[in-house]
Amino acid sequence: MKNKIAEEAGFTLVEAMIAMSILAVGLLGVIGMFTTSIGGNAFGGNMTQAATLAQEKLEDLRIEPYPNITTDNTGEQISLNGKTYTRKWTVSQDFSLKLKTITVDVSWTTKGQTRTAKLITKRAYDR
Repeated sequence: MKNKIAEEAGFTLVEAMIAMSILAVGLLGVIGMFTTSIGGNAFGGNMTQAATLAQEKLEDLRIEPYPNITTDNTGEQISLNGKTYTRKWTVSQDFSLKLKTITVDVSWTTKGQTRTAKLITKRAYDR
């Protein structure tokens, strides 16, 4: 008569423990990817909002008469979706070409670090 224990199929306790360890390591990697993904999505959202604010200011300055386009050193504080953005712009003029270079900086702070989105355009003198 054959031994009953030898005929039974199944996993040993050691095999089950090894499988659980491999699964745990894999799940920890997936959790790390999720947290990185969430942080990247938040940064992308903030950068998109900052770029939109910069573009809005460029459009506002675009419709201004050429002589009225000047630098704003004080900046504007804009709060959107619980985040405060600071928008400043500088204007430099090339008199020989009758051309103004407009730079708009929008900055915000995340996790103690200041981030900035910058857009630059040129505006020619219009008669």
